[in-house]
Amino acid sequence: MLKTRDLYRLFGRLLSRDPSDKDIGSAMLPASEEEWQQWVSLGSNHYILPAVYAKIASNEELCALFPPELIQTLKSIYDLNLKRNLNNIAQMTFLRDLFSREGIPHLFMKGSGHLADDLYASPAERMMLDIDLLVYPADFLKAAELCKENGYRQFRSFNKKGLLSARQYSLLAKEGFACSLEIHQMPVDILYVKHFDADLVFRDSLITQGPYPGFRVMSDPHKAIHNFIHCQLMNLGYYTGSVPLRDAYDLYQLDLRSDVPGAFLSHNKWKNKSIPYYGMMKHLFHQPLPEDLKKYSFHDKTIKRNESFLQLPPRKRRNRMKLYRFWQKHILLPFSALTNKYARNYIYSRIFRLSWYQLRLKLLFSGKHQQ
Repeated sequence: MLKTRDLYRLFGRLLSRDPSDKDIGSAMLPASEEEWQQWVSLGSNHYILPAVYAKIASNEELCALFPPELIQTLKSIYDLNLKRNLNNIAQMTFLRDLFSREGIPHLFMKGSGHLADDLYASPAERMMLDIDLLVYPADFLKAAELCKENGYRQFRSFNKKGLLSARQYSLLAKEGFACSLEIHQMPVDILYVKHFDADLVFRDSLITQGPYPGFRVMSDPHKAIHNFIHCQLMNLGYYTGSVPLRDAYDLYQLDLRSDVPGAFLSHNKWKNKSIPYYGMMKHLFHQPLPEDLKKYSFHDKTIKRNESFLQLPPRKRRNRMKLYRFWQKHILLPFSALTNKYARNYIYSRIFRLSWYQLRLKLLFSGKHQQ
């Protein structure tokens, strides 16, 4: 059985390699069917298999080291994801045209923004669960109603008493489109929106060129900051030591074409947390952290915390995440309500709703996260 830490390192080496490199030999790869199943399971859980296949398929010598049936499976996943993402681009085009006709400013975030902005060599490489669309708070409910008037179905009711603190509307879906839609009025959770809100994101946004022109997306510096907030603060990676491979690879791709450290350092609020995250990404992809950045970070401690987290059994990893999630939602958030109007609204809009308590208990024991 391979250790999770070793599998992480292998994925990092595969994803960061140049097609001409010959630094991966059979001794580094899984040796048994059980270990290959571990490898596939981890890659699948982190939504990274299409990107890994693209790297493997680009080099015949490396490809020959993998079981032929596995290569065929990876190719099938890659081809299916390409078809799915082309469908996502069609949905994004539909939404762009719909919102533009109604005069609603909008911006595509996260995976959909990366897809529109041609961050990856192929649209097949990035797996997406949904399309994240940001609008101004003043247009939030109008945007949701417009989608419902044009064929989108709402999955569950929306609590309008909590409108001020709602980061996103209830999940929406339309027949014929593969991904569901999340409409946001905030790019991040209420604990962090004071320092990274819709006004800031729209102010520095850009319109895509390239193969998918005409989509408004975040600037590259804001993509990097958003990646950090989402991965390390909202999803508790900084506190638990966890780093989802998909998030790390998004940051790696951004680092290839923009100044990610400059973006992190310009946002002073979190530079002592974001630079260690950047260092952890560089370590994962077998690249040194520049010397001038080490003074900003607890670089070695951050890497050790990540490796310690990876060595835990799956149940202990889940329990650690539950503990920190409980701290975030039931201790940190109530205290922040003293000075944060969004946190106050979040609490007041839910405190008398029995269904909210039932949902929180269900999610607590399942290990999932829901606002």
